[in-house]
Amino acid sequence: MLCSSIHNSYQNKTFEPLCLRGIPFWKLLNFSLKYTYNQSHKKEIHFFEKEIDIFPKKRYPTETNKLTVQLARPAMKKVTVISLFLILIVSIVSAQTVEEYLTKGNEAFEAFDNVAALKAYKAAVALDSSNCEALWKTARAHIDVGENAEEDIQKLNYYSAEKVSRKAVAVCPDNDMAHLELAVSVGRVALMEGGKKKVELSREVKSEALKALELNPNNDIAHHVLARWNREVSNLSWVLKKFAKVLYGGLPEASNEKAVEHFSKAAEIDPSFLNHHLELGITYENMKEWAKAKECYDKVIEQPATDSDDGDHKAEAKKRLEKVAKKLD
Repeated sequence: MLCSSIHNSYQNKTFEPLCLRGIPFWKLLNFSLKYTYNQSHKKEIHFFEKEIDIFPKKRYPTETNKLTVQLARPAMKKVTVISLFLILIVSIVSAQTVEEYLTKGNEAFEAFDNVAALKAYKAAVALDSSNCEALWKTARAHIDVGENAEEDIQKLNYYSAEKVSRKAVAVCPDNDMAHLELAVSVGRVALMEGGKKKVELSREVKSEALKALELNPNNDIAHHVLARWNREVSNLSWVLKKFAKVLYGGLPEASNEKAVEHFSKAAEIDPSFLNHHLELGITYENMKEWAKAKECYDKVIEQPATDSDDGDHKAEAKKRLEKVAKKLD
């Protein structure tokens, strides 16, 4: 098929044996382009003959090293069309490959294989660094890998997640998942920072989670992040709050009531996600609302696992339930 297209394009039978001999088309095309450029000022010339080395001398007899190829200048337009067509095909194949890597990453994510998911998503980003989905999913995978890693590997993945998620927000500022992953990654990085940097990152966690909810009010994980932020900040000791206020201008307003509101909304949107119920129970426990805490822990224990960390969530709920049960006696 390829040989036929070359033969028809140039309307010259001398190309047919070259194809039969297995000569790469790009060599002929490259030669034609270069020669036509150099001879473009000689308008009176319509055809020319040129001796070119086609075969490697070490692999073929000497008499086959030189071939006379007659090339037609008018064929340049057709060559250009063919070149553009080949470029278009390469672009289409690349786009399909990005989708294939995203599919592989999604399958690995569903199977809780975080390392394989990260590898696939990074491959997609390598092919298309402006692909929003590939970027935010790469950030998410870095966070997932970091959660169960040693300290050095964890730090590397959390900072990588922050870097990639910032690029995702820059590429697609109207995507709620890009802002969500930035909120999550910044929160992880904040755990490794201290002083003023920690306070600044804490503010950014809240602002990015709010932005994600502004773009998509039904993003349950964004509600979860904002709820967790409210609970952690509201339960800081007064000494730490005073310290932050004096040195860094204080922290944004937060409360356990806001935490309950957002955890409840997250659980309403996706009741199968056990961590929503667990964290809501912990919040009620901090507020000394033991009966409501027990109800949440019961749900975690009774519902089926749907996440790779649900085994740990169930164990945590069982442990806390024993403590709450004593408070209710």
